[in-house]
Amino acid sequence: LDKKEEIPFGDPDECEIRAASILAVHIIVNYANDKIPLEKDTGDGGQRLNAPVVDVYLWRRRRQLNHLYKQTPFHRTRSIFY
Repeated sequence: LDKKEEIPFGDPDECEIRAASILAVHIIVNYANDKIPLEKDTGDGGQRLNAPVVDVYLWRRRRQLNHLYKQTPFHRTRSIFY
C-alpha cells in the first residue's frame, strides 16, 4: 500500500482486502442491530440497518474526512465493483 502500486482485480491481496471490508461492514451491522432499538415497530420487525447503508455511509464519511487521512495509504484497484 505504501508503494501506491495498483493491485490487479482478482489478485489474492485485493480479494483479501475486499473480503475484510465486507466482513467489517457485516460486523458493524450485526452489532448495531443488536444494540440499537428499532425506532418504530411495523409489525414485520421494523426497519433495521443493512450492509449497503453502512458501506455507503463509511465511504461518504471517509470522503468527507479526506483532509485527515492524506497520509493513510489505500489500495488501488481498477474495477467497476468499487
